[in-house]
Amino acid sequence: MAVSADGRILYFQSVIVRDRGLKSADWRLFLQLHIPNPGVYVPGHPWHLQASNCVVMFDNAPIHTVGGDTFLENNGVPFLRMPAYSPDLRPIEGVFNDLKGMIRILVYVQPDLLDNRHLLQARAASFITRRQVIGQLHRVDKVIDAVLSQ
Repeated sequence: MAVSADGRILYFQSVIVRDRGLKSADWRLFLQLHIPNPGVYVPGHPWHLQASNCVVMFDNAPIHTVGGDTFLENNGVPFLRMPAYSPDLRPIEGVFNDLKGMIRILVYVQPDLLDNRHLLQARAASFITRRQVIGQLHRVDKVIDAVLSQ
């Protein structure tokens, strides 16, 4: 899932994996499909004047390979790799928790959605609000402020 700092879900990709885990090719596919969505980063401009969705942040999962980094660099998209285990510093983790909660509710109300996982995930994502996404960004700001003030 790709979200912007102003709370918009920019891109959502659902993958049903059978008999294998996600691979670096899945990551590059996500990036290729997501590339048209980010705003343009303008080097030298103050951060508050940058587009609200101009940086890709991701962790160091095994699928996040140098190939993805190269793809981002070649397309002029700035990116930040987060420390190895830092869910409190990644706003998307909170959005994923909200998404999982919505999936649980939908499955409880409409168990037949389990037969169509793509529809289930798309419906759940449609219930995520800008306010929820922005709330996760503010939560991370508070965590960072608390760490810096120690």
